[in-house]
Amino acid sequence: MVLYLFRTPVLPIFPPFPEEEVQSAPLPARNTAKKSRPPRRDPFRPLDHPPALHPGLPPKPAGDPAAPASCQPPAEAVSSPSFRLLGILSVNGNRKALVSTPKGTCLLAPGETLPGKGTITHLQKDALYCGSNLLPIGEVWP
Repeated sequence: MVLYLFRTPVLPIFPPFPEEEVQSAPLPARNTAKKSRPPRRDPFRPLDHPPALHPGLPPKPAGDPAAPASCQPPAEAVSSPSFRLLGILSVNGNRKALVSTPKGTCLLAPGETLPGKGTITHLQKDALYCGSNLLPIGEVWP
């Protein structure tokens, strides 16, 4: 068995390390207040409805503020009755249309009468047909 000893390699000469400098006292930290985030939009509120200023309180009717309360019409007469197609649902394997009415919401199947439009003839995944009319989800009609 032969042993071979390698010579010590010649390393390049490096400059010496710089001496440590004394650092001054750190600057005082700024008072950085956390920026507030803007309020998030309710994902279940339709895009074309304005947000309520005070949730739970009914919106104030836009009218003459100097008029006495006895001269203002009742709140039901101010709002116009409108209907909206909210969505198409599958209930027990059958497709039904979810419609918002002034009196509440209702589920309607093909063959039932849609208020103000006629009889539902066909339901798609994002629209329904009333006769020859196509109503997409979110459409409002009087």
